[in-house]
Amino acid sequence: MKRMAWKLLKCLTKSDCIIQSVQPLVFISMIGMAPFHMSSSNRDRHLLMTIVKNSFVIDDVFLSMGLKLDYNKILLYSLATSMSLLLLNIVYLSVSYMLLRSAGIRPSFVVFTTFALPHLNISIMVFKFLCISHLTRTRFRMMNEVLKDILNSLLDKCNTEELSPIHTVLYIHRKEASCLETPTVIRPYSTTHPRCSVTSTLRQNPQCALKKVTHLHNLLCDICCHIEDYFSYPMLAIIAISFLFILFDDFYILEAILIPSRVDKFESDEFFTFFFSQMLWYVVTILLIVEGCSKTIRESSKTAAIVHKILNLSEDSDVQDRLFRLSLQLSHRRVVFTAAGLFNLDRTLIFTISGAATCYLIILIQFRSSPSNWDHSNASSAAGFIS
Repeated sequence: MKRMAWKLLKCLTKSDCIIQSVQPLVFISMIGMAPFHMSSSNRDRHLLMTIVKNSFVIDDVFLSMGLKLDYNKILLYSLATSMSLLLLNIVYLSVSYMLLRSAGIRPSFVVFTTFALPHLNISIMVFKFLCISHLTRTRFRMMNEVLKDILNSLLDKCNTEELSPIHTVLYIHRKEASCLETPTVIRPYSTTHPRCSVTSTLRQNPQCALKKVTHLHNLLCDICCHIEDYFSYPMLAIIAISFLFILFDDFYILEAILIPSRVDKFESDEFFTFFFSQMLWYVVTILLIVEGCSKTIRESSKTAAIVHKILNLSEDSDVQDRLFRLSLQLSHRRVVFTAAGLFNLDRTLIFTISGAATCYLIILIQFRSSPSNWDHSNASSAAGFIS
């Protein structure tokens, strides 16, 4: 029995192509969005298919360079993300149901499903965004490793020219020993077809490798643009809803702390637990979106620094011309994720939400702290206006 379970787990976590690596994304999207399948537009489906097709083209370019993406890690990331979001929703919904039962409220299946469905749909959309952004981020990382290999070849060449012949032999042996001790990220792809090795492709012909890197960066920027178009309005709705829930949950908790007499229906412990768990759920949702965008942007921004390091070391005019073109492309095509163009989806959003929530909390608490004074002032101002 254990052997059968191990074989089943091995089959589920084995992936050899991009389609198999995003199986959890496909299955969860089909299950979660089945009630809304008819409302989805052809434009959104076309954008999603374009992202997958461009990913296929990028993988083919990597294969032509003797490299292959580790699809098993992508599949494990998808499974881990789906299980984490599922566990988060199970814990949150279980706590909410137990709090209602402890308060003497027994919601029906339809009522509780109505309460749980928006959270599940938000989790499914966040899961799709995290998986697709992770696919793009891994390809940016692999492209940067190609550029690092070209940079290391130039550094080896410079060090070899500066050292004497005896020291050069010792240096090369030391480099080979260090390479054997630390495994590299890029590994040659073993296939039956004759294919050039990574070293011969990148180090002996860096101009061809840089041309392919330019094409890869262009395709990856296209994928990021399609991701932004596909998730633009869903991310705007999720961020807006999360901000409102976080704001009012904080307000209810602070109001109950400042004025305990207003907690009448629920007991204080149940009141705090419900609103705190709800606030925590939406905070985690925003953090997942922000971290997914920030990691992808940070990985894409590493390319410019590596390119300029190669440009400072290279003396070949053709390679320098190719590097200048790539540098110009990097300056004009920056990876940015926005919510319908209104604000950027990066770590600055956390500071913006914190500042806005603090400001509105202060205003709400001031309005609720002394309502009698406000009624008296409003009545006097209205009487003055009438007179």
